[in-house]
This record gives sequence, structure tokens and C-alpha cells, in this order.
Amino acid sequence: MNRKLFIVLAIAIFLASCGKSSPASYISADEAASQLAESLDIELNPPLVSIVPSANYDLYLASVRKKSPVAESMTDTSLSEVGDLVCESFYAGLSMGIVLTILENATNKDTDLGASILIAAINYICPEYTADINTSIAP
Repeated sequence: MNRKLFIVLAIAIFLASCGKSSPASYISADEAASQLAESLDIELNPPLVSIVPSANYDLYLASVRKKSPVAESMTDTSLSEVGDLVCESFYAGLSMGIVLTILENATNKDTDLGASILIAAINYICPEYTADINTSIAP
């Protein structure tokens, strides 16, 4: 199966859980991907996210929580999964517009939380996409 299609389908399953009332109650991105793989009877490849030092995740979590009070009520795992989802979306070749839509849905349209996650993910989890965010906000 085409890796990009697989990621898009996994994101769709992830977003289907976004109608739940609290960000902490969403199914995880990994769970969405696992459900999809099981339903299609395929074996999952290793995640697209490169190996990220745990110190980078600590910086990511601190940055998100500093900029968004809502993040204080979310678990480290939940926040990390959404950050990974941002990076996996970029790795899969999705546009900034689609990534923003994914974030909007994943954060119950909380723009402060979404922006905090996007910026922190790019700064600490997948810094190779810094140019994408600079291009998106350039005048």
C-alpha cells in the first residue's frame, strides 16, 4: 500500500475520534494506524518519525505547556502523539494547509493549542520542516 495513502487513512481514523469531549480521550495516532492496518490485514512499517532524543520531547512538552494553558490538562503521551502526527504528516508530503486542518480537528479548534503544538513540533521533533513554517507565515 502507498505509504502516503496509509498515513492519510490513519489520520482520517484519528480525526474520527475528535468528536469526543476532551483532548485526553482521543484515540492515539498509533491506535488509529493499528486499527487501519488490522482492518486492511497489512503489517505496519516502522513509524515515519525519525528517532528523536527524549530531551527534544521534554523541550517540546515544556514549550507547548508554556504557550497553551489547555495543554496542562493533557498527558505527555497525548501531546507527544499530536506532535508526532504533525511531523508524520509532513514526512508523508501533506501540505501546511492539511496539517493545520488536522491540528484544528485534533485540538477541538483550540487555535492557541494548535499553534503551540505546530511550532513546538517543528522546533523540537522535526526541525527539518522549519522552512515550511517560515514560508507559510512570510508576507
